[in-house]
Amino acid sequence: MATYNTTATIKTRLGITGTGDDTFIASLLDVAYATIKEHTGYIFQAANATTRYFDAIRDVVGQDLKIGYHHTIVAVVNGNNQPLYEDTDYVVRYDNILRMLRSTGKSWTYVTDPENAILVNATFGLPITHDLYKIAVELEASLVEWMYRARDTAIPSEVSFTAGSAIILAPAKEWPILCRQYLEMLKPVLI
Repeated sequence: MATYNTTATIKTRLGITGTGDDTFIASLLDVAYATIKEHTGYIFQAANATTRYFDAIRDVVGQDLKIGYHHTIVAVVNGNNQPLYEDTDYVVRYDNILRMLRSTGKSWTYVTDPENAILVNATFGLPITHDLYKIAVELEASLVEWMYRARDTAIPSEVSFTAGSAIILAPAKEWPILCRQYLEMLKPVLI
Protein backbone atom coordinates (compact mmCIF):
# COMPACT_ATOMS: atom_id res chain seq x y z
CA MET A 1 0.00 0.00 0.00
CA ALA A 2 1.18 3.51 -0.71
CA THR A 3 1.97 5.67 2.31
CA TYR A 4 3.06 9.27 2.82
CA ASN A 5 6.02 8.34 5.02
CA THR A 6 8.59 5.56 4.89
CA THR A 7 9.53 3.15 7.64
CA ALA A 8 12.89 4.94 7.81
CA THR A 9 11.33 8.38 8.40
CA ILE A 10 9.11 6.98 11.16
CA LYS A 11 12.06 5.22 12.80
CA THR A 12 14.00 8.49 12.79
CA ARG A 13 11.02 10.29 14.34
CA LEU A 14 10.75 7.61 17.04
CA GLY A 15 14.50 7.38 17.63
CA ILE A 16 14.65 3.72 16.59
CA THR A 17 17.88 2.40 15.10
CA GLY A 18 17.31 -1.37 14.96
CA THR A 19 15.28 -3.31 12.41
CA GLY A 20 13.23 -5.42 14.83
CA ASP A 21 10.08 -3.29 14.50
CA ASP A 22 10.27 -2.58 10.75
CA THR A 23 7.39 -4.89 9.83
CA PHE A 24 5.26 -3.58 12.68
CA ILE A 25 5.93 0.05 11.69
CA ALA A 26 5.14 -0.73 8.04
CA SER A 27 1.78 -2.21 9.08
CA LEU A 28 1.06 0.87 11.21
CA LEU A 29 1.84 3.07 8.19
CA ASP A 30 -0.71 1.12 6.14
CA VAL A 31 -3.36 1.57 8.84
CA ALA A 32 -2.65 5.30 9.21
CA TYR A 33 -2.77 5.83 5.44
CA ALA A 34 -6.09 3.96 5.16
CA THR A 35 -7.48 5.94 8.11
CA ILE A 36 -6.64 9.27 6.51
CA LYS A 37 -8.24 8.15 3.25
CA GLU A 38 -11.33 6.89 5.09
CA HIS A 39 -11.85 10.02 7.17
CA THR A 40 -11.11 12.58 4.46
CA GLY A 41 -12.24 10.64 1.40
CA TYR A 42 -9.10 11.73 -0.38
CA ILE A 43 -5.64 10.51 -1.42
CA PHE A 44 -3.18 13.37 -1.08
CA GLN A 45 -0.26 11.83 -2.91
CA ALA A 46 -0.02 11.85 -6.68
CA ALA A 47 0.74 8.33 -7.74
CA ASN A 48 0.37 6.49 -11.01
CA ALA A 49 -2.26 7.60 -13.45
CA THR A 50 -5.71 6.29 -12.60
CA THR A 51 -9.06 6.56 -14.30
CA ARG A 52 -11.93 8.37 -12.64
CA TYR A 53 -15.41 8.84 -13.96
CA PHE A 54 -17.46 12.00 -13.56
CA ASP A 55 -21.16 12.75 -13.74
CA ALA A 56 -22.04 14.82 -16.82
CA ILE A 57 -24.65 16.74 -14.82
CA ARG A 58 -23.56 16.79 -11.15
CA ASP A 59 -19.86 17.44 -11.81
CA VAL A 60 -20.43 20.00 -14.58
CA VAL A 61 -21.33 23.67 -14.25
CA GLY A 62 -21.68 25.33 -17.63
CA GLN A 63 -18.43 24.62 -19.50
CA ASP A 64 -16.57 23.51 -16.35
CA LEU A 65 -15.84 19.96 -15.14
CA LYS A 66 -14.42 19.85 -11.61
CA ILE A 67 -11.96 16.97 -11.34
CA GLY A 68 -10.08 17.68 -8.11
CA TYR A 69 -6.36 17.85 -7.43
CA HIS A 70 -4.24 16.34 -10.15
CA HIS A 71 -0.75 16.53 -11.64
CA THR A 72 -0.92 15.41 -15.21
CA ILE A 73 -3.87 14.55 -17.41
CA VAL A 74 -3.30 11.55 -19.63
CA ALA A 75 -6.67 11.27 -21.36
CA VAL A 76 -10.17 12.74 -21.31
CA VAL A 77 -13.11 11.03 -22.98
CA ASN A 78 -16.46 12.80 -23.10
CA GLY A 79 -19.71 11.01 -22.27
CA ASN A 80 -20.38 10.40 -25.96
CA ASN A 81 -17.09 8.42 -26.25
CA GLN A 82 -15.40 11.31 -28.02
CA PRO A 83 -11.76 11.84 -26.97
CA LEU A 84 -10.97 15.41 -25.92
CA TYR A 85 -7.60 17.13 -26.12
CA GLU A 86 -6.05 19.77 -23.90
CA ASP A 87 -5.71 23.22 -25.48
CA THR A 88 -7.79 22.03 -28.46
CA ASP A 89 -11.03 21.04 -26.73
CA TYR A 90 -10.49 22.14 -23.13
CA VAL A 91 -8.08 24.02 -20.89
CA VAL A 92 -6.99 23.16 -17.37
CA ARG A 93 -7.76 25.97 -14.96
CA TYR A 94 -5.78 26.69 -11.80
CA ASP A 95 -8.72 25.57 -9.60
CA ASN A 96 -8.77 21.92 -10.73
CA ILE A 97 -11.38 22.49 -13.40
CA LEU A 98 -11.37 21.43 -17.01
CA ARG A 99 -13.05 24.18 -19.01
CA MET A 100 -14.47 23.18 -22.38
CA LEU A 101 -13.50 25.77 -24.96
CA ARG A 102 -16.60 27.46 -26.39
CA SER A 103 -14.86 27.79 -29.77
CA THR A 104 -15.10 24.02 -30.24
CA GLY A 105 -18.89 24.00 -30.03
CA LYS A 106 -18.59 20.98 -27.70
CA SER A 107 -19.99 20.52 -24.23
CA TRP A 108 -19.67 17.95 -21.46
CA THR A 109 -22.26 15.37 -22.39
CA TYR A 110 -23.59 11.82 -22.07
CA VAL A 111 -25.53 9.39 -24.23
CA THR A 112 -28.03 7.60 -21.96
CA ASP A 113 -26.85 8.00 -18.36
CA PRO A 114 -24.99 11.03 -17.00
CA GLU A 115 -23.51 9.13 -14.05
CA ASN A 116 -19.90 8.06 -14.69
CA ALA A 117 -20.19 9.31 -18.26
CA ILE A 118 -16.97 11.36 -18.51
CA LEU A 119 -13.63 9.56 -18.20
CA VAL A 120 -10.50 11.32 -16.97
CA ASN A 121 -7.23 9.43 -16.73
CA ALA A 122 -4.69 11.41 -14.69
CA THR A 123 -2.31 11.35 -11.76
CA PHE A 124 -4.64 12.52 -9.02
CA GLY A 125 -3.24 13.97 -5.82
CA LEU A 126 -1.13 16.84 -4.60
CA PRO A 127 2.46 17.81 -5.32
CA ILE A 128 4.73 17.16 -2.33
CA THR A 129 5.22 20.91 -1.95
CA HIS A 130 1.49 21.54 -1.35
CA ASP A 131 0.52 22.48 2.22
CA LEU A 132 -2.28 19.89 2.35
CA TYR A 133 0.16 17.16 1.33
CA LYS A 134 2.51 18.25 4.12
CA ILE A 135 -0.38 18.08 6.61
CA ALA A 136 -1.24 14.55 5.43
CA VAL A 137 2.41 13.50 5.89
CA GLU A 138 2.45 14.88 9.44
CA LEU A 139 -0.93 13.37 10.26
CA GLU A 140 0.15 9.93 9.11
CA ALA A 141 3.39 10.17 11.09
CA SER A 142 1.47 11.33 14.20
CA LEU A 143 -0.98 8.43 13.92
CA VAL A 144 1.85 5.92 13.55
CA GLU A 145 3.72 7.42 16.50
CA TRP A 146 0.57 7.28 18.63
CA MET A 147 -0.17 3.64 17.71
CA TYR A 148 3.46 2.63 18.21
CA ARG A 149 3.67 4.21 21.65
CA ALA A 150 0.22 2.86 22.61
CA ARG A 151 1.62 -0.65 22.22
CA ASP A 152 3.74 -0.13 25.31
CA THR A 153 1.21 1.75 27.45
CA ALA A 154 -2.34 1.32 28.67
CA ILE A 155 -4.50 0.98 25.59
CA PRO A 156 -8.08 2.30 25.66
CA SER A 157 -10.69 -0.46 25.33
CA GLU A 158 -11.73 0.78 21.89
CA VAL A 159 -8.31 -0.05 20.47
CA SER A 160 -7.05 -3.54 19.84
CA PHE A 161 -3.73 -4.62 18.43
CA THR A 162 -3.43 -8.08 16.99
CA ALA A 163 -0.69 -10.00 15.23
CA GLY A 164 0.63 -8.76 11.92
CA SER A 165 -1.18 -5.95 10.18
CA ALA A 166 -4.65 -6.76 11.52
CA ILE A 167 -4.97 -3.59 13.55
CA ILE A 168 -8.14 -1.76 14.48
CA LEU A 169 -7.83 1.93 15.24
CA ALA A 170 -9.59 3.66 18.09
CA PRO A 171 -12.51 5.90 17.18
CA ALA A 172 -11.55 9.46 16.28
CA LYS A 173 -12.52 10.69 19.76
CA GLU A 174 -9.61 8.67 21.17
CA TRP A 175 -6.99 10.05 18.80
CA PRO A 176 -4.47 12.53 20.06
CA ILE A 177 -5.73 16.10 19.84
CA LEU A 178 -3.06 16.87 17.27
CA CYS A 179 -4.40 14.26 14.86
CA ARG A 180 -7.97 15.52 15.19
CA GLN A 181 -6.75 19.04 14.49
CA TYR A 182 -4.99 17.87 11.33
CA LEU A 183 -8.13 16.12 10.10
CA GLU A 184 -10.16 19.24 10.77
CA MET A 185 -7.62 21.30 8.80
CA LEU A 186 -7.97 18.96 5.82
CA LYS A 187 -11.74 18.51 5.65
CA PRO A 188 -12.92 22.09 4.84
CA VAL A 189 -10.54 22.33 1.91
CA LEU A 190 -11.75 19.06 0.42
CA ILE A 191 -15.49 19.72 0.63
